[in-house]
Amino acid sequence: MFSRLVLFSLVRKLALGLPRSRRSIWFQGATPEQFCTAEKLIRDMRAQAPHQQFVFTSCHSATLTWLKARFPTDWILPAPWDRTSILRRFFRALQPRLIILLESPASLGETALRYAAETQVSVVVINMRYADGVIPDPLRGLRLADSPISQICVQDAHTAAVLRDRGFSPDRITITGALDFEFAPPTKSASQEYLRNELCLPSQAPVIIAEKITPAEETLMLQLFRQLRESHPQVVLCIEPWHNRQLLHLEAMCRDAKLPVARRSRRSGQTPPAVVLFDQPGELSGIYSVATCVLAGGSFAGDKKTVQTIGPAYYGAPLVFGPYVSPDAEIAHTLIQQQAALQVPPQALTSTLEALLTSPQLATALGEQMGSLVRARQGAGAKTLHALARFIPRAAEEPLVQTAWRKKTRRQRFGESAVWRKLATYRMQRRIDDWETLKQRLAYPRTILCLGNGPTSELPELRDIPYDCLMRVNWRWQARGLLTQPDVVFVGDPQVFQKLSPCIFAFSNISLEIGMLLRQLLVCGPRVVEYFTMERISALIREHDWYARPTNGALMIVAAAALQPERLIIAGMDLFLHPDGRYPGDLRSSNEYSQVHTRSVDLEVIRRGLREYGGELVILSEALRTSLAALPVDAGEL
Repeated sequence: MFSRLVLFSLVRKLALGLPRSRRSIWFQGATPEQFCTAEKLIRDMRAQAPHQQFVFTSCHSATLTWLKARFPTDWILPAPWDRTSILRRFFRALQPRLIILLESPASLGETALRYAAETQVSVVVINMRYADGVIPDPLRGLRLADSPISQICVQDAHTAAVLRDRGFSPDRITITGALDFEFAPPTKSASQEYLRNELCLPSQAPVIIAEKITPAEETLMLQLFRQLRESHPQVVLCIEPWHNRQLLHLEAMCRDAKLPVARRSRRSGQTPPAVVLFDQPGELSGIYSVATCVLAGGSFAGDKKTVQTIGPAYYGAPLVFGPYVSPDAEIAHTLIQQQAALQVPPQALTSTLEALLTSPQLATALGEQMGSLVRARQGAGAKTLHALARFIPRAAEEPLVQTAWRKKTRRQRFGESAVWRKLATYRMQRRIDDWETLKQRLAYPRTILCLGNGPTSELPELRDIPYDCLMRVNWRWQARGLLTQPDVVFVGDPQVFQKLSPCIFAFSNISLEIGMLLRQLLVCGPRVVEYFTMERISALIREHDWYARPTNGALMIVAAAALQPERLIIAGMDLFLHPDGRYPGDLRSSNEYSQVHTRSVDLEVIRRGLREYGGELVILSEALRTSLAALPVDAGEL
């Protein structure tokens, strides 16, 4: 498996087998932190350029893993090697119209920058800062005056002055402030109860987060924690290692110290752990709200790899640094100098944590001071967006449902070819083409339970609700262990066919149906599946040209209502508005619609689908219930 992943990454670095687009905006960075600071800007740019494919690249596999979780519907790719032939394939496949480099022009190679200039693709650098006397310049020996970089957004006047002295044109420099103060957590207001349940923590247990702990700090952290548990036996330590290679060693150290330990990815309802190891990068930003305090890794053992974190300020969690703060960690120094964070030597760390655990007033005062300081320095995102406005590519207004910015893959083209359409007819032997046949196949259900994938799909009351038919979307709920035997599954991911036992599958449109039958043949062999397609069976979907593509959750509700059960129960359709995030247990993904869907279209589709329903309607998703109630009676067509 590992060798396959390495081979796949190598193929992509060579720009082979890439997805293809007609136009894209390309973001290149090194670390999850860089992308995290730019996340609010990315969302704002997406709103201004909805008809561009967004592509994120990095040279680091851990960053790519984080990006895939944070931006699940965008394209995440390894950065291409800096060779002209490889770059030619990369640019030809993705057709970038704008390249955005996070923090450093050196994040992309010299050849790539030159090739961008030759192909007239604008390159901008954002959130750049002069540090340690060095501004990385990938164009060795080439004056900045001749650089192909179109615009550089810098954090401060000093960086702007250095760039001017090196020959970079002043009209291509904009001082925006630091994007680091723009914090956009994926779970903005997740409840304490929900987060503690996900982490298997007692409801009143104090929580200490040790973020980005280096190998040299491991022994110190565990010794400190053991001392602390003598006076606070319920306290829990959440550790995010600097690198996942540390996990096995940390587990062994915890076992030797007789400390119950668990990995975050292996959620269990057994004995509450004393130590939780975060092995999925990017999750800590979602759990700061449960923290009694946060320890900044890299500052306690001379590594000087200090984490730059603003997240604790958003939730009012005190931040504690050690004595070895990196000189270029400007935000950390600012927080310490303004007495918004603590800096203590390792020998005083135990007493400092004791004070924070026993004095809520001290913790609250530190949190408020840090929060006010951070809020006062926000605004860089809006300034950066304004500076980039002239570079953001515009496209003709067109329905999102057409996805005109994407080119079809060879497999998609074959799936739509006359040859496959003719061959596919034998795969359609068990297709259902009318509501009456579907009712009969489902034994005329009197109560239908529709579950989307939002957090309300795990409401406790769902365990005791009787139903005759269960409808679900895709398969991610399978690992959660609740209501895992659906009668109907709406398909948007071909992995469904491998992961689920046979049931009735549903597709949104005929094009997807034909393509999915091909994918099902490739992954499952000749077994024929039973299915129906909404575009064939539903006049609402067939006879209306929607601006955006209705989600499978919306189509599921339309189908359930068309079957006219006596009772229809809906949960998990949270319209990406639930405070607990995108999906149950997901603390990383951005809680927003993907590019081809919109909330307004979903609501209108659901409203029309429910219009003719005559039975008892129970909507357990509060976001859906209130949003439908807020729709004007004479809502126009979308």
